[in-house]
Amino acid sequence: MDDIQPAGRADFRKGVRVKVEEMEAGEALDALIAEKIFKSVTVRARCGDGMTRTDEFDVSSMSEADAVIRKAYSKYKGKIWPAEYCGPEYSTEISEAWKVLEKLGKKYSFQIDNAGFDDETQGKYRVMIGWSDDPISVIADGETVSLAICRAGMKAVGA
Repeated sequence: MDDIQPAGRADFRKGVRVKVEEMEAGEALDALIAEKIFKSVTVRARCGDGMTRTDEFDVSSMSEADAVIRKAYSKYKGKIWPAEYCGPEYSTEISEAWKVLEKLGKKYSFQIDNAGFDDETQGKYRVMIGWSDDPISVIADGETVSLAICRAGMKAVGA
């Protein structure tokens, strides 16, 4: 049990900083939404051949996940795989993305609109999230409403 082995999925521990407006929809953005907005991340841990035993853990962050897995499998002698995010798909499912707005809507106002009508923004969506004293505090665009909501949500919480 020297090191956790790569699982061939998104590695959340590389520390590469990406601008929120450049983040793509998918597992990495979903995990950040869970961590920064909902303060709880559900991860899947596998050991052995990756098929025999799979457990789920709720942690506060992806960076905490590996330590939790190491502790849970401390007596296991085989291969331990890194944590994989397995929570809600906020950035691709509108019903899950709406939960982001419901959570932030308790503190902020929001607006969803077309991003524009020129060649660059046509067909994109824009989400604005603001505070009562500053009606338009953050703005984010996305190819889908779900992605725009997630990008704006991340900006709103300062991520």
